[in-house]
Amino acid sequence: MKSARTVTVKDVAKAAGVSQAAVSMALRGSSEISAKRIEQIQAVARKLNYYPQAAGQLLRSKRKNQIGLIVAATDTDAMTHSGFQAPLLGVLAEICYKQQIAYQLELHHGDMASQSGLPHQIAANMVDGAILIGDVGQDVYAALDQRPDFPWVSINEPASYSVIMDIADVTKQLLEHIRSLGHSRVAYCGGPERYLEHRLALETFEKLSQQYGWSKHQSADWIKLSDGVEDSARITEIYHWAHHLLESPKRPSAVICHGDPMARTVAHAAAQNGLVVGRDVSVTTWGSKFDAIKTWPIMTGVVYDHQQMAQAALTLLRQRMERPALVKPQKQVVKASLHIGQSVGPCPKT
Repeated sequence: MKSARTVTVKDVAKAAGVSQAAVSMALRGSSEISAKRIEQIQAVARKLNYYPQAAGQLLRSKRKNQIGLIVAATDTDAMTHSGFQAPLLGVLAEICYKQQIAYQLELHHGDMASQSGLPHQIAANMVDGAILIGDVGQDVYAALDQRPDFPWVSINEPASYSVIMDIADVTKQLLEHIRSLGHSRVAYCGGPERYLEHRLALETFEKLSQQYGWSKHQSADWIKLSDGVEDSARITEIYHWAHHLLESPKRPSAVICHGDPMARTVAHAAAQNGLVVGRDVSVTTWGSKFDAIKTWPIMTGVVYDHQQMAQAALTLLRQRMERPALVKPQKQVVKASLHIGQSVGPCPKT
């Protein structure tokens, strides 16, 4: 039986109507050709089942042709149950597959660092560049700043090269939506404050509470900040706070929750007090759309644009890898959006 002929870069170039050089640039996601042309060529390559030989690429380029995905997590459970990290990793993996980018995944926190203070795959020169997802620690950023030849990008934490969600703007959108429904007695549950996202969301909530006149109704216990991991002790603490808050005759009519576990816990505490979420009290969430829609009532809240964040980070990293001397330190800001569900309704009449 005659074996199938191996598809070559020449076949892809002929089918796409471009040069072999253009195919090579498209398959490595080069910024020297347009994004539209890259997608067209990659689509032809996938249709023909063409995949460049990694060993051949390595010999020709004398590079590893791999990027690192460094995730700020203590273990796989923490990573896979995160409404931010897990969907973002899924999108990054999909983009890397389409653009034929090899990657290595590494979980990282302080006591996982190498002696240099860096994640192991960077310290051991196993990758050509890296995307840092979440708060990997200031020691890592400081160590990276001492290696100007190594390209990297941070997602959602401040650093020399970073992609950040517009926290203040989307928090304002959420609070304006709550206000438009007549709510003026609004509580807040968030944290840990060590994360930029949580600090900015809280700052925006406090600023707009003053501006809208909500603060005159609030007491100190209407703002609950948690500084631990999302374990049973933390959820129990939030439950008791919410249960006490919502059993009061002068309870808030809305609770802003910065995270899906918090929102579900507050919703349960409301039910334990005989309140119907969306009618008697409004509860909002923050995270992925998938988390927002998988329980009833379907949650209203902030949802990340993982696709936009992942693409922006990969594009910036690619630019740094190809033209390291020309790409200056920068912060790119991407938008998030609101998902409107059934957990928020008009302020109940008292």
